[in-house]
Amino acid sequence: MRLYYHFLSFIMQPLNDFNTMFQADESRIGYLQEEMNTLLRKFLGKFVRAKVIQTNKDLISVPFKDSKNQLNDNIIAIGSTARAYLIDNKEDVPPSTLQRFFMSVRKIYECVAAKMLAKFPFGDPVVCGLSLLNPNNRGDLPPAAITDIARRFPNLLSEKDMYELEEEFLDYQTTPASDFCKSEGVRTDEFWGTILQMKNKITLKPRFPLMQKLVSAVLTIPNSNADCERVFSVLKKIHTEMRGNLENSTVCALLSTKLNQTVKCHNFKSTKDHIKSAKQACHSYSNSFCSK
Repeated sequence: MRLYYHFLSFIMQPLNDFNTMFQADESRIGYLQEEMNTLLRKFLGKFVRAKVIQTNKDLISVPFKDSKNQLNDNIIAIGSTARAYLIDNKEDVPPSTLQRFFMSVRKIYECVAAKMLAKFPFGDPVVCGLSLLNPNNRGDLPPAAITDIARRFPNLLSEKDMYELEEEFLDYQTTPASDFCKSEGVRTDEFWGTILQMKNKITLKPRFPLMQKLVSAVLTIPNSNADCERVFSVLKKIHTEMRGNLENSTVCALLSTKLNQTVKCHNFKSTKDHIKSAKQACHSYSNSFCSK
């Protein structure tokens, strides 16, 4: 039984890492397609011959259930802890137990890979198209990539805007990297926030007005349900039993402040304008309350 625990601990780590990655409070939807392929490739590489994976153009079509394409028991990935356990206890583990173990290992790998293919949105046109949000893909996509996404959301832009949208995206793609902020280590929404605020140096008009509408909308697509659960958790701390009479506008303001405040409360320094605004708000509330 300990052998199985060692193996399960080994294969759960990449799944946990993937899950944690997309539970972040920042928009990472543009990385989803790439990371799904990476995770599937990692799992296939643990029990399928590398040559079989390389010779298939698409990871989805890899015949991983064919035993001829799978690695032998002595090299199939089971984790260093499980492999060390087998070496240390080779005299105590009978051949029949060893055979059942490796059969279970292959079955688990096959089930995990099959579940990924069934549940992950591989080939989904929206997920594939949203890879344009990844700054690393800036020069690797055709200009039509952004119009394909825009047509998926017809309420944002009309068909007559598609040509101008494509021109804006081409401008974004061909602009030297030195004109943009560094994308490495920067949140995706912060990167795009800087890009979409760029203006024409002569007319001072927004440089990417149509892209701003589209990108601002698709950046709100959640990576998972973690963001929603996080909001409800914060809301419960605001709207407590002792503060049940808070108006909706007050709850929304407090919630917005807590979710969008990146500075820790003990490091926050109020400016004179903050203090003045707070006093005015308290004075205005007191007057309205006393007048009732």
